[in-house]
Amino acid sequence: MNRLDAAFKEVWVGDVPVAGFASPFAGDEFAAMIAVFTRVPFVEKDRLARSLIHQGCRYAVCAGVECDDWESAFDDVDVEQHPEGEASRFVMTTSHKGEALETVAEFLFMCTAIEKKVPERFVVLLVGAEGAHREAVRETVTRVLASLPNPVVGWR
Repeated sequence: MNRLDAAFKEVWVGDVPVAGFASPFAGDEFAAMIAVFTRVPFVEKDRLARSLIHQGCRYAVCAGVECDDWESAFDDVDVEQHPEGEASRFVMTTSHKGEALETVAEFLFMCTAIEKKVPERFVVLLVGAEGAHREAVRETVTRVLASLPNPVVGWR
């Protein structure tokens, strides 16, 4: 995974590693975008959802191929791991079928607040991406980040 230069946010972009996901955030909470370019067996969706939630994912934004199924995988794991629905651990999920990558990236950075906390850490994971997909995602995410308004430090 590669870190993107972004003011006020820590953003990592990369392929889902075969060996499994390792969060770059050392246990801190983060929002994730899963950009999917190929069909994946349910067991792999479940494995990644478990890994991300276990490592601090609080919001999963799913886009691309079978994005509804990816969202369901995150929901199923979250309900299984947090059957009481504890607000402090609840994982929000969305799927963005047929939406432009730019729209999904904007949603990731601007609409993923949980409990009135706006995330500062993000990961964009690519599933089944080829060279052109990787470059398109990286360029789009970089462009969206550059267009975000800068927060006013200390504003209340």
